[in-house]
Amino acid sequence: MTDTTEKLRVLVLGDSGVGKSSLVSLIEGGPQKSQWTVGCNVEVILHETSEFSEFIELWDIGGSVVHENSRSVFYRNQYHGLILVHDLTNSKSYTNMIKWALEYVNGGTTRRRMTREAESNLLKQI
Repeated sequence: MTDTTEKLRVLVLGDSGVGKSSLVSLIEGGPQKSQWTVGCNVEVILHETSEFSEFIELWDIGGSVVHENSRSVFYRNQYHGLILVHDLTNSKSYTNMIKWALEYVNGGTTRRRMTREAESNLLKQI
């Protein structure tokens, strides 16, 4: 094993109530949480193999509309991955994943208008 431990940051986004915190709890192996996330909750997992070790930070950002203006603070950090979560019983949460991706790309605001070409290019990357 190497002497250094890498740190990876992964952002978890989605509508309020879709199960982001439950997914993060499931990934970390802890009990599922039934509380609403206010602002941000960061869970850290140590992932070790015989060849390397790494800390994985899962940044669970609250999806409530009430916190829309404050989410941009969390988008300023550099992340290595993005998990978009939706509820299978709520089709609107599925279509809103595009909104979440755009909000992240735009640094916290969905108010900026993108051209159809730019939006199409973004969707190809997702």
